[in-house]
Amino acid sequence: MVRGQVEARDYDPNDPPRFGEWVRVQGQATRSRSRAPQQPHSLHRWLPVLGAALLILLIGLALQQLAPKKRGALSSEPPPAPSHADRAAAESTVLVRVTRDPSTGATFEGTGFCLEDRSLIVTSGQVVPLREMKPDGTADLVPQSKVTVVLRSGESADVELLYANKRQEIAIFRLLNETLKPLKIGEAGEVSNEEQCQAIGFPGVKAGTGSLDVPERSIQPVVLGRREHVQDQLGMGPRRRLENTLEGVMAGGPIINASGRVVGMVTRAAAGHAGAQREGLQASGVSYAITSGIIKTAMKKTRKEARKQLRRAGV
Repeated sequence: MVRGQVEARDYDPNDPPRFGEWVRVQGQATRSRSRAPQQPHSLHRWLPVLGAALLILLIGLALQQLAPKKRGALSSEPPPAPSHADRAAAESTVLVRVTRDPSTGATFEGTGFCLEDRSLIVTSGQVVPLREMKPDGTADLVPQSKVTVVLRSGESADVELLYANKRQEIAIFRLLNETLKPLKIGEAGEVSNEEQCQAIGFPGVKAGTGSLDVPERSIQPVVLGRREHVQDQLGMGPRRRLENTLEGVMAGGPIINASGRVVGMVTRAAAGHAGAQREGLQASGVSYAITSGIIKTAMKKTRKEARKQLRRAGV
């Protein structure tokens, strides 16, 4: 049937008309205004495509990570900032070398660090040979012994003793004709039991070799343990036990807390320090440290002694 020159087909309920299609219903031609229900999209048909795209992306990322970086190429990520201990090791720590008898050339090594003043070097009384001079423990170097320090450059520098206390196992020297960046000392109460800190020293240096190679500094984690009272031929007084095994050349090294302040100094190393070697003692297997309170007291006495020396010199 034709209406207005438009063909219309018979209506079939099993074949619904499309939108706008002409159909004949009960002899009358009419135009469908209903839309056929849309078939839902089948997600499973797209899963293989999505999986392939994801696989290609992962392969590209893996190849990018494995590809060697070109030299000189700029990295988008900034280099990690050095830690307090890294800076202290590079700028403020020295290797202390002791020649007990110049005729034999026998040497002993330990660690020292610059504190407060750019020319003051603090080290353990176990590193340098001391003879007790007064009842309070103050001491002087054993005659004929010579102390030098090895700088970061590998060059040796001379020092002079300003203050030493054999009982408290501490010695303070003045660095001659050289300066270093000093560390800051913390309060005695800044460190608590079982606090994780870092000790700096030269465990790679074999004690007694007198090697002139540039020493490699090392940063080792230490835990300041319980307080103990030490009394033997090497020293006496309160100490903090270190719950770590340290090499002998770590003796005299600073102990740095998380804030970058010196909270102690390694006085004895478990693996055998210079003091034990000079006395012919076996390694005790225990490392000890003095706290910043003892170091502060020694620094105060050092400044007092320095003023006396200036007055005697008429300065």
